[in-house]
Amino acid sequence: MKNFDSSLILFVAIGFVLSSCGDGGMKDNTYLGKLPSISKKYQDKEEALEEKAKKSTDMEDAYKYSKEAKLVDEEGDKAIEEYLTTNTFEMPIPFDNNSESKYEILSLNIDNASMTRINLILTIKLKEDIKNEYGNFKKNIFAYIKAIDKSGSMLGKPGVMAFTYRGEKPEAGTEATLKGSVGNLREFEEFDKIVFLSKEEYNAVK
Repeated sequence: MKNFDSSLILFVAIGFVLSSCGDGGMKDNTYLGKLPSISKKYQDKEEALEEKAKKSTDMEDAYKYSKEAKLVDEEGDKAIEEYLTTNTFEMPIPFDNNSESKYEILSLNIDNASMTRINLILTIKLKEDIKNEYGNFKKNIFAYIKAIDKSGSMLGKPGVMAFTYRGEKPEAGTEATLKGSVGNLREFEEFDKIVFLSKEEYNAVK
């Protein structure tokens, strides 16, 4: 009976360890899911191998580490793609708009992701005509953004979202859909929201 109990305890313990290793301690962010942790896992591993290749004094070892780093990069891309396939991101991304903004934000959502970037899609409604200093309608609209955690600290680097008009005019009351991204994704495990910046604020932190 004691042997049976010991075997059962060992079996349960092994199962627990294996299940824990499966996720590798990945964090599940409210809005981005495990994308940041997947990105961090593979980027960290790739960089470690690249560092070994760089420091190696043996050409064969250096080649081996470089090859392994490339494989890890490919595995990471595949892991991101698979996660995007099996998980939906329908929850709107929270944001703080710039008080001086010339547009109202209607929605902000995840569009896609890569190993290093989170791609966003933004729908806006213009509050006024968007014109240049000569009084002509602009052909492009830009939105400057940064990601922050709950403490307000910036995550990664800021990004730019854009829309190009082709025939239409950026007139007050019209809507536009902008696309852009922020990164590095591996730094977004504690992501809380997107903050919209003025161009001057963007230039100060980019």
